[in-house]
Amino acid sequence: MALLLTPSGTGSAAHRLLKPKTILVVVTVRWKPSTTTQQKHRILDGVATMGQEIHGIQRVWIDSPKVQPPGFETAFALEFTDRAALNAFATDPVHKRWDEIFVPQFETVYAQEITN
Repeated sequence: MALLLTPSGTGSAAHRLLKPKTILVVVTVRWKPSTTTQQKHRILDGVATMGQEIHGIQRVWIDSPKVQPPGFETAFALEFTDRAALNAFATDPVHKRWDEIFVPQFETVYAQEITN
């Protein structure tokens, strides 16, 4: 039996790399020592709620099995449909409410924007 191989040697059709034009915002959090586990869960639930309530958020990730750098234990990500959606997010009332309630629990926060 003859085996046909693609250039990658996998025997299957070449994988098509997708480079979406959406904008991914990845947030890494170091919690204040006083933040409880219950508060942390509530904050991440709030991230998911924002994803449902704010137009322009396409996807949300809230489970972070591995987080870097050391001392940071939580990360989450929001995928925005485009730059306009991300810009509108900054002044959205739902986001502002979330910031007022939950951001005080963060000791340090890093946010990165990633796109193609």
